[in-house]
Amino acid sequence: MLVACCACTAPSKPCLVPRDCGEGFECLANSCRVMGVDPVDAQSKRVVLDPTQLTVIGGQSDGATVLLGGNNRHAHVLLGFDVRPLAELGAQRLERAHLLIENVDLPPASTERASIEVTRLIDPWNAETLQTGLEPRRALTSTQGLLQPGNAGRIDVTEALRAWLRAPHASHGFCVGSDGEGQILLSAGPHGAFARLEAYFRPHQGGHD
Repeated sequence: MLVACCACTAPSKPCLVPRDCGEGFECLANSCRVMGVDPVDAQSKRVVLDPTQLTVIGGQSDGATVLLGGNNRHAHVLLGFDVRPLAELGAQRLERAHLLIENVDLPPASTERASIEVTRLIDPWNAETLQTGLEPRRALTSTQGLLQPGNAGRIDVTEALRAWLRAPHASHGFCVGSDGEGQILLSAGPHGAFARLEAYFRPHQGGHD
């Protein structure tokens, strides 16, 4: 769990190691944060959601792995979540949110790190009936992240989730892909998904939910 802090504004630049961030910043949860300031309040409520829908478009998956980026840059993973438990906590209380990427590997001859992009979906979709060429539309803005093999990854989706919670009927999940030269292999974790949604909410002023 991310520990201790006050809510503060920090660059959303993705990182893997401190030198990615520059002077005065450190790399926490794969994002550059002001040095010495933890990303969430110590009393924040952490909620983790498994996807309710998951499918791969533009590429191939055996259900356990999917290859993104490089020659497979047209492949994307669509993830749907039931965010009603989060909406009940309130968009205004949302402090941080991440997509948790739990199993990462890189194919031979690939780079030591790979970029990944997460975009909010704005059209309804159904994993069982989705057809190639009829993919749901995506929001105009996306979140960039960095992943490396052998480590769990977090992609900051705070603003995308806040927009979703403010207008629940206008968002329908996330699209995960990579248009970089480096390839990245995602594997389904122990929960059977390539990614889960993690959110932190500030406590009520009275200290109780």
